[in-house]
Amino acid sequence: MNGAVTAYNRLVVGSDASLIGGEVRVARLTVEDGATFTGRVSMGAHKAEVVSEPAPEVVAIPEPAAQPEPVTPQDWGLSTPKRKKK
Repeated sequence: MNGAVTAYNRLVVGSDASLIGGEVRVARLTVEDGATFTGRVSMGAHKAEVVSEPAPEVVAIPEPAAQPEPVTPQDWGLSTPKRKKK
């Protein structure tokens, strides 16, 4: 295997395996006789990296505009002309 490896519990490099060139982060590491290992090791308990999603964007929804009420002549203090009866 080539590249970076992270094992949160235990990593065993078997006798017929090879781990070459990379950074290895493990809690516990076992390299069996005959295995090939080349790289850098960081040991100890590692916390799992949590990738958080960005918070949802809050968009304000505008209130609908109030509809004006119709104005009548009485609202202005005016009287409507009376129609003559026929």
